[in-house]
Amino acid sequence: MRVPVRAETLRRGDYLQVAFERWTPHGMRPGEQYARIEHVEHLAQPAFLEPVAQGLAARISRTVAAVFCQGMPGPVLLRGGDQHVARSIDPLRRQWDQLHATWPEITTPFFEGAVPADKPHRSRPVISGPADAESSPPPVGRPRRAASFTKPAGDVMAGDYLCIQDRWPEEDRDVDEGFHRVEWVEHLGPDHLPHLLHQPGWADGRVTLLTVWGLGGTLVLPERPVRVLTAPNIERVRHDTDTSWKGGPFYGITGATCPDQTDQQAKDAARRPSAPDDEAGLYPSRFPDEASRALHLEGQQGIRLVPTSVLPWPHRLFR
Repeated sequence: MRVPVRAETLRRGDYLQVAFERWTPHGMRPGEQYARIEHVEHLAQPAFLEPVAQGLAARISRTVAAVFCQGMPGPVLLRGGDQHVARSIDPLRRQWDQLHATWPEITTPFFEGAVPADKPHRSRPVISGPADAESSPPPVGRPRRAASFTKPAGDVMAGDYLCIQDRWPEEDRDVDEGFHRVEWVEHLGPDHLPHLLHQPGWADGRVTLLTVWGLGGTLVLPERPVRVLTAPNIERVRHDTDTSWKGGPFYGITGATCPDQTDQQAKDAARRPSAPDDEAGLYPSRFPDEASRALHLEGQQGIRLVPTSVLPWPHRLFR
């Protein structure tokens, strides 16, 4: 289904893996983890990286690849090394994606010092797969989509489930498909925007840099509205917090600062609406019994705290 390629060999038309997995009782929809690349830029040791980050980037890869994908709210500065692309995609979706681009034609560099990647890379592997991928079967008995609301990108906080991809066809999307957990947030103010962006006006005054669970790079957002889940699936939240994806930024970017969490939480509490009464019912449990579900939700490393009164009487002691 997928093949690894180095970040600097990605090209327009590739379907990049932008999400690793999603905790769902329904099963993943075919092709939902992948987004079509519409534009690629290369940055050779960009000036916006901190000196330590520049040295690390040089050891991993000679260039930083920036990709602009269909249905995503911002470009992604990919980590160096292997990324994954799909071997085959539903031909109807591929056709729709080509005709409905998210990003306008980019004729000048988007990032400062970048060059477009418009030529095949010499180390590009041959990617082959089925001539036509199977179309997704129509969803059966799927409930409505999960409730969500909008907030400015600068108010996104760690723990939010951000919509990072809108996949076609819309009626095929699962309950919370496209929403993924934010792990790390940094802001870049107007003084440092010219070091990152060739046209700083795109940012509308501030850039938000995000690490998102399952995304292999830094998501770059302008100061515009984005959509987050109102009440994420509690089983999924527990799964995603048990093991972090990155736990920090992929790149050290000069001038990036972490927002005040207390201030972010206060803004979120004032804006977040109440979830519909039937919201929890959108997520049937993946566990066959309440005991195993409780262990998943309340346990730590496979251990759950319980009152000593419910423990069996100690017996067969020999020391």
